[in-house]
Amino acid sequence: MARQIRLTRKRLEWAQPRQATLKGTRLPPYSAAASAKYQASLDRLVQQMQKEYNAEVRKLFRQHADEESALAMDSPNHYAASIMALDSSLASQARILFSWLGQKYAKLFASRATGMTERMIDSSSMASKRALGDSLKKISGGITIPVPDMPGELSEKITAATAENVGLIKSIQQQYHERISQLVLRSVSTGGNGAQDIFEGIRHYDGLTENRAKLIAIDQTRKVTSAMNVERAKSVGMRRWEWIHSGGSPEPRKLHVQYDGQIFSYDDPPVIDERTGERGFPGQLIHCKCTMAPVLELGDAEDTQ
Repeated sequence: MARQIRLTRKRLEWAQPRQATLKGTRLPPYSAAASAKYQASLDRLVQQMQKEYNAEVRKLFRQHADEESALAMDSPNHYAASIMALDSSLASQARILFSWLGQKYAKLFASRATGMTERMIDSSSMASKRALGDSLKKISGGITIPVPDMPGELSEKITAATAENVGLIKSIQQQYHERISQLVLRSVSTGGNGAQDIFEGIRHYDGLTENRAKLIAIDQTRKVTSAMNVERAKSVGMRRWEWIHSGGSPEPRKLHVQYDGQIFSYDDPPVIDERTGERGFPGQLIHCKCTMAPVLELGDAEDTQ
């Protein structure tokens, strides 16, 4: 690889006698603004789905209760048989309802997923490019190093990240639909403990779904940013980087704690998961809040001039 990083004369004169390792500023693990916008878009979509599922299920059970009251008043002698028929009708109506809701929101999530993902990637890209430029400027001693938009393998990685994000967004709807429909249909078929338990269950799943959407927004923004940082740094001639442990997790990964302050090669990343042996970079694994800083070692002759 042709060397592309240049140093100011003052920076070079300071570094050479010391054989100094020049470190850039820490690269943020992700853009908080990009993640927040992505999460807000997800939240609006999720809340729209939850609101309609809740309203339609309540409407279904309210109609059932009204019909049950009418039967008790009109046909007291045939009440038991009528209730059985009504329960069978409720189960049938519930299946029809969930079939409609499932189709409607599967289409809606699919139609929104790509646009939401692309906006997150574009916003992350601008923030990542700016942060890397500032970091490289520190290394060089004040020279502005042009950072390319889509170098090397980054285009392929962004394509893969887009597909992964679209799949995750769709899975939010799929998982929510499966949980709510099974909850309602199981209660209807077994007699359950009434509508109150059903709506408590729905509230529980609402919370889980909102938390999952938040995790997806942060984790995916972090992974995309990590890929951008790596490929862009490599493209301008950087070969090494420092692992910076986040230090904020109640249960940190032991390997990541050990790596704090260590310098690695972009072409030979360390094992990041002891269980699987997966190699990679900070922010690549779910819940990983670690980050990196580009490093230039004067011993790499092709990296200095």
